[in-house]
Order: sequence, then C-alpha cells, then structure tokens
Amino acid sequence: GLPNPVPITLSLDSDQLALSIRANQAADDIVFQLESSGDLSNWTVSPEEITLTSTTNHGDGTSTLTYTGSAGYFGSLPRQFIRVRAVLVSP
Repeated sequence: GLPNPVPITLSLDSDQLALSIRANQAADDIVFQLESSGDLSNWTVSPEEITLTSTTNHGDGTSTLTYTGSAGYFGSLPRQFIRVRAVLVSP
C-alpha cells in the first residue's frame, strides 16, 4: 500500500515561515499551489516571497517539498492564512 505520512507540517521561527508537504512521487500529474488570504474569503496564489527551497527524497516513494517565506514577509502583515491546493495537470 501507499505510505501513510503526515502530509503537511508548518513551522514559524520569528517571522520565517516553513511549510512542508510530503508527497507521493508517483503522482506526477499533481502540482501543489500555495495560496494566501488575509480574510479566508479571497485567495490568491502566494507571492514570489514564498518559494520552494528544498526537496527531500525519503526512499519510500515519497518526498518532502519545503516552501519558505522570505524573512519579514509574514511579520509585515496583520494576519495571513496559507492553504495548499493540489492541482491535477494534464500529462
């Protein structure tokens, strides 16, 4: 069967955000989009301040993708929500 990982972890150190997604490597028709909102009603694709900074292969058919927000980005906002959207792409 498929691995049963904790799919998403989030850490915040001072004003540095790190969001990690554990993904099935065989699901190559899925891409992840990070979206942000200040009010949970209006969502936009996260700005360029949030970037994929590392990919770790676990050797079990999964890898962890870690996205990091640039220093100061989240500290400059009164509140900010992040969600991960899995999008099916055409082969």
